[in-house]
Amino acid sequence: MVIRLALFFKKVKMPLNRKYFKSQSGFTVVEMLVASIMLVVGLLATLGMLNSANHSNEITERHQVAVGIAQRALEETADLNFDQLSLTSTPLKSSDPDSPLNRVNASVFRTELESDETMVISGASAAVNPGAETVNEGGVNAQVYRFVTWVDVPTYEGCSQDCSSTQDYKRITVAVQATSPNNKGFAKYVLVSTLRIDPLLGPEGQVTQPPDPNPTESHDNFYLYDTPNDNCLSTAYQQPSSDHVTHDTLEDCSSTDGKYPDLMATTLPPNPSDPDLPPLYTYSTDLIGSYTGGLAIERNTPCTQVGLNKFQTHSWTTNPLSTDYQLSGMLSFDFWSATVGGTPGNGKICVWLYHRDIVDGAPVDVPIANGSHELSSWPGSLTNMSFTVSHDSYTVPAGHQLHFVLTVSSTSATDLHFAYDNPAYTSFIQIRTTTPITQ
Repeated sequence: MVIRLALFFKKVKMPLNRKYFKSQSGFTVVEMLVASIMLVVGLLATLGMLNSANHSNEITERHQVAVGIAQRALEETADLNFDQLSLTSTPLKSSDPDSPLNRVNASVFRTELESDETMVISGASAAVNPGAETVNEGGVNAQVYRFVTWVDVPTYEGCSQDCSSTQDYKRITVAVQATSPNNKGFAKYVLVSTLRIDPLLGPEGQVTQPPDPNPTESHDNFYLYDTPNDNCLSTAYQQPSSDHVTHDTLEDCSSTDGKYPDLMATTLPPNPSDPDLPPLYTYSTDLIGSYTGGLAIERNTPCTQVGLNKFQTHSWTTNPLSTDYQLSGMLSFDFWSATVGGTPGNGKICVWLYHRDIVDGAPVDVPIANGSHELSSWPGSLTNMSFTVSHDSYTVPAGHQLHFVLTVSSTSATDLHFAYDNPAYTSFIQIRTTTPITQ
């Protein structure tokens, strides 16, 4: 038996030759190298996206901290006696457009209302240090600036002779510019202000409240939503719930083609899962490019609305207004944006505001205002920005609408994307008005 087994093993030999090994499947060294490179590239891309998201969160946090610091500094300054509301020294103008000191021109300060007012400087009781004062809160460093200016109130019935002067009461303005831990400046500073009345104004020393130069002037914020304004009429807000392709807002308001503007209204986007923020969904999944959510808009010819497709322009419309709406002559666009691809570069956007009426089912638009905003280095991660546009006073009749249009100029280095309809990214147009909308 043993002899037979030995003979069997001698006959059955493994084919130890080159042809055998060549026929076996496996990875070559080159294949392993290519796979490793692809893995590394994928990891680097993922790390880049995480870094961009962290940077956006840091910007939001710094902005919120700056708002808190500004409000407290304003309250502390306003608690001073009226004669103490004077700057201890003259602040010096800065050539940096991102600095609050850029609003200074000799003894004049340009307020948040874009009006030039003479600063209240020195005096025996002066107690307001213009700054910059450095504070730290929650690991966020910030520079605090204070300004006090004279406000003129025209003479009015019942006012003492002092009201004929140009120094009727004082405006206190606080600017806060948050910085990152490495002291890199935050481009968008926070500006808040309030008024203080001289208690000695009024007949026979009685306290008299002078009227505001624009007694009923206020402002409304119209927040941009991701909700289509179906049929260009009244539409209820819908919370974003998923990524989707670009809404075609090149509308004719016809139910047959489904092209409608998105909705804008004066209510902040809700946060149903407070305190956890809902995600920022992507509103243009059919547009190629890398960005962290929101709407991407392609570059097009400089500041035009002619011959564009749905990727090159976007519009928003209010529901019909319940009463006549008076626009006082100034609007601001406050928005979150970044370049598509994340590389900073030249960027320019163009905006239009229209009075819209629906006649026989079709929109009829009358221009109210238009403007543009350009930066030589549009940020590569979501950043809060704003700019102001002046226009003639205008009244939109009850039952009509406001219509807002946004495009990206071809002079931009890349396409741009915009974040809105999210509690962390509240983009809106602010309209100065004498007939504010009541919530």
